[in-house]
Amino acid sequence: MDDIRDSISILRRQNFESRYYIPERALYHVMTDDVVRNSLKAMASLEVYESNELIRIVCGGARKVLAILILIGHVEYIKQFIEADQFQPSRLDHRLPFELLWLENRLKRPRAKLFYETQWEFTSPVFSESVLRRKFDDHTILPFTHENYIGKGGFGMVYEIEIDAEQSMYSEALPKVSEREEFEEEVTKFVPDSTQRIDAPFKRL
Repeated sequence: MDDIRDSISILRRQNFESRYYIPERALYHVMTDDVVRNSLKAMASLEVYESNELIRIVCGGARKVLAILILIGHVEYIKQFIEADQFQPSRLDHRLPFELLWLENRLKRPRAKLFYETQWEFTSPVFSESVLRRKFDDHTILPFTHENYIGKGGFGMVYEIEIDAEQSMYSEALPKVSEREEFEEEVTKFVPDSTQRIDAPFKRL
């Protein structure tokens, strides 16, 4: 179990505010089916049928919750999370982050607080092309690796930021590095029936 805990801990990265987060993709590379299986089978109090059911549920959508429990040293609490799922089809990981009061009603208070504080490292946003506004909790750790103030105007301040590629779906849509030069040569276009030139919305993130 210590080896798994070390494998998760080493994934931690610092953002521009020196706060730590764990990239989602990197975590899933560590939390394989075999790791889940071995972690749960180490729980001595489990019956065989319980073990098989837990493995199925965690592999189906509770790898982050299990990883948090591994990191804080209390894998046995995975049963409390599943017992409280109300037989709803949504995955446990999709319910992160959990409210502190919810945790305190199911875990011993010191463990509940430890889980609450640790979970934020596992819930850093993964940005997509969605244009709808989002409101983040004050505890949310943004996966911005660099921030540069540009200026301000009538609607607020403008910053240039760099997003961790593993926390952005944009990186999957962009061309590969070998194709980037050709791509950037083609993004300049002209407005029909006009000599006004416009540039594509992005050349780089």
